[in-house]
Amino acid sequence: MSYEDITAGNEIPDDFFTVIEMPANHSPVNYEVDNLSGQIFVDSFLCASTLYPAYYGFIPNTLCEDGAPLDVLLICPYPISSGVVVRSRPVGVMHTNDETGPGAKVVAVPHENLTPIYSHVKEWEDFPVLLLAQIQHYFENHKALEPGKWVKVGRWGCADEAREAIRKSVVAYVQKQ
Repeated sequence: MSYEDITAGNEIPDDFFTVIEMPANHSPVNYEVDNLSGQIFVDSFLCASTLYPAYYGFIPNTLCEDGAPLDVLLICPYPISSGVVVRSRPVGVMHTNDETGPGAKVVAVPHENLTPIYSHVKEWEDFPVLLLAQIQHYFENHKALEPGKWVKVGRWGCADEAREAIRKSVVAYVQKQ
């Protein structure tokens, strides 16, 4: 199955789909989904001894300036496997810059129709400070042992900013078709 056969979501930008590439608290293996075949490949093995603090994936049928789908950090207490599609809701966006250029990562939670556990979370600031610090620490350090690679976390943006990033990436994808 191709992930291109899956829409970006039910009610963009408030209700979207996240394709999980890397599970949270998982071994330092960087998985990448091939959109056309739907296969999950090992992209690399991380040199740093750190675990993913959140589920990492993307919104299908979106396109960012770097030519890739829009990235998502999904906060979820339940175990989810790579390749699974999760109905999601945006609560913020984390801006990063790395050796390849700037990027945005939508911060999301599972949609309320899946679980009410995060119904009180409306913005990224509603998460525990420690969790946010762990996410930032992960991104700023996971490439530290790889020559020529680096990541800097910039600012965090609100849920409305995340919604705008989702809208723009859906429009960019449609315009490219």
